[in-house]
Amino acid sequence: MTHYSRISPEDFEGYARSEFWFPIPIDLIQYQAYFRPGDTILEVGCGWGRLWNHIVQTHKYVGLDIHEPYLEYFRETLLRGRINANIVNMSILDYSERTFDVILFPWTVIGDLSENDQRRALERCHDLLATYWTILLDNPAKETPYSESPWYAPTKFYYEDWTNEFPKLGFGFHERIQYETLTKKVREITVLKKNAI
Repeated sequence: MTHYSRISPEDFEGYARSEFWFPIPIDLIQYQAYFRPGDTILEVGCGWGRLWNHIVQTHKYVGLDIHEPYLEYFRETLLRGRINANIVNMSILDYSERTFDVILFPWTVIGDLSENDQRRALERCHDLLATYWTILLDNPAKETPYSESPWYAPTKFYYEDWTNEFPKLGFGFHERIQYETLTKKVREITVLKKNAI
């Protein structure tokens, strides 16, 4: 059982609205600085589709998630049979269908993986990324606590702990940006760009 099995998509949606909505999600505003018109975007941990309806209007989109109840909620509440969104019940560790301009790990999704699997995920993303383009990993900043729920134990991911590893994984450019949520929690986005081939 994952920690996502303990929180319904409806409850998760309510929490996300209180933390990120502005009238578009405040985290998406940060990500859009790295999007170009027409980019193909992979969202890892798309969940119930919180970002999808904003991204799909101007970009090609694929969403991955391993928690099928969230994807079912996504299909039922957002799609309503009108659009055949490309959402896949699969881990990033197993996905290999195409290349992307931007790979997005929103809202602490990278923390759902062990440190070894975080490394494997970054290696997989390097392979899935078009030359020069971008991975975005969003997490609480080091001075901001992660969720304190007793059943949630993420593998914390901080930019400063990985800076020496990024070049070894083939990322020639990396930086960190920070922003605040609506409840004044500080988050950091790790930005990685692939070396030229």
